[in-house]
Amino acid sequence: MSRIDAAAPAVIVQDSFWLLLAALLLLDANGVLLLFLCAAAAHEAGHYLVLRLCGGRFLCLQLSAAGAVMRYRAADRPAKRLCIAAAGPAASFAAAALAAGAQAYAFAGANVLLGLFNLLPVAPLDGGTMLACALSPLGAAGGRLCRAVSVAAAGAALAAAGYGVGVLGMGCLLLLQQKNLQKRAKGDTMKTYSGKIA
Repeated sequence: MSRIDAAAPAVIVQDSFWLLLAALLLLDANGVLLLFLCAAAAHEAGHYLVLRLCGGRFLCLQLSAAGAVMRYRAADRPAKRLCIAAAGPAASFAAAALAAGAQAYAFAGANVLLGLFNLLPVAPLDGGTMLACALSPLGAAGGRLCRAVSVAAAGAALAAAGYGVGVLGMGCLLLLQQKNLQKRAKGDTMKTYSGKIA
């Protein structure tokens, strides 16, 4: 039995998450952080709902400075994994539409930004997961292409750093995350998937 099957907590919060949250709270003079946390909750709910509809099993939610990652067990079908990954951005855009209809434009904007960011074709974001699922019929060549696109997209985020420190920080985190994902993929024999979801 894998360690992840043991009675693990449903939410694992790493120290880096608390540090990031404290820093953001100090810098957040306009209350934007709360909007993004609520948008992230809507995003996660979308993933969870479709995961359950696809017959998958939620293992845990890991919170770190890089964001939220849902670990789950699902059938080894790329189409189901693609649907689970796409559910987060879909929930973000649905929440944005509802918020705009209620004239809560700041919350609508937070949901749109979160949904668009997660559609970047970078592992472990939803867009990276969707790309990996779409390229899975190509076998090893699809995996290599997916990794190349992921690194190029993360590099493009770094190149856009002139538009803000936040883009630079996320680009750095995404590039650093690539090594961790490659190591984990080599050692993971279970049908357990991680998706960056917020």
